[in-house]
Amino acid sequence: MNPGVRAVNFLKPKPDHGSWKTLMITDEDRKQLATLDAKMAVVRDRTRSVAKRYTTGFFLYGPGGCGKSYAVLGELDKLKSDYKLHNSRMTGRGLFDALDEFPDSIHVCEDMEQLVEDRMAQGVLRSALWGQERDGKMNRVVTWRSHKTNLRCEFQGGIIILSNRPLADLPELNAIGTRINPIELHVTNAEGAALMRQIAEDGHKDLSPDACREVAEYIIERSLAEDRRIDLRILLNAFGDRLQHDRGEAEAPWRNLVDSRLKGLVVPAPPRRSRAEVLDEERMIAREIKDLPRVERANTWHGRTGKSEKALYRRLAEI
Repeated sequence: MNPGVRAVNFLKPKPDHGSWKTLMITDEDRKQLATLDAKMAVVRDRTRSVAKRYTTGFFLYGPGGCGKSYAVLGELDKLKSDYKLHNSRMTGRGLFDALDEFPDSIHVCEDMEQLVEDRMAQGVLRSALWGQERDGKMNRVVTWRSHKTNLRCEFQGGIIILSNRPLADLPELNAIGTRINPIELHVTNAEGAALMRQIAEDGHKDLSPDACREVAEYIIERSLAEDRRIDLRILLNAFGDRLQHDRGEAEAPWRNLVDSRLKGLVVPAPPRRSRAEVLDEERMIAREIKDLPRVERANTWHGRTGKSEKALYRRLAEI
């Protein structure tokens, strides 16, 4: 994830009546993007270290939606690394079997906190991540022995674990920690907001950049007002809410759909209005803003109605 630092236009709502005006990304936004990129550079370097066999493993933790998977998998893709992605659930024996089947690959374990808590898996991880040096090469032998089972794997690949939680303060996990370089990725709300604005500038699927910027600014405003952590996953899902609304496939306004994501509960949609009531309100807005300069008038109209400038001209003709 390389945010880049460049000035772009985005739309920001006025709190008093919800209209929009064109602004530039501020110097503070550029500063936050640069700081975030410096953090991501460390994540990319740690990932590259495993991919290039400088180290055997890497443990990255931080809250969901802060860009962990995007940064790590993006770097592995960029390097064209041979990696296997595991998620959801894996037992100690399942881990051994995966390493045995692909002993030279990078194994990325995502959102599998229970794996490092499994005592059997802990033993497999310790052996897979470290061994004795022989002839300038680390010999990492992993064994699995149980009743009538005696298995052996020489592992030469790497292991990257992505987690929402740090390694617990247990002796067994501390032994893993010395092998796997645990670091925390902490993205501040200011950095997250700047990154949301950058993501929105390119649009998303069938959504225009303007629509994406409007969604991003709404999420930023609501998240900060409610003292919530800014979550990039909310942004991408909210793009879907906006697209559903714009295609006429949602009963509720897109902001209500986004609010339901932010608050984790159903936010009632406003009562349905008749076509005549909608037109009356739009004509009233058109009267209020008809003497504004064209750009300001168009932005105000879009912010209050969500409709295009052509619709504004139709209402102006009617009055």
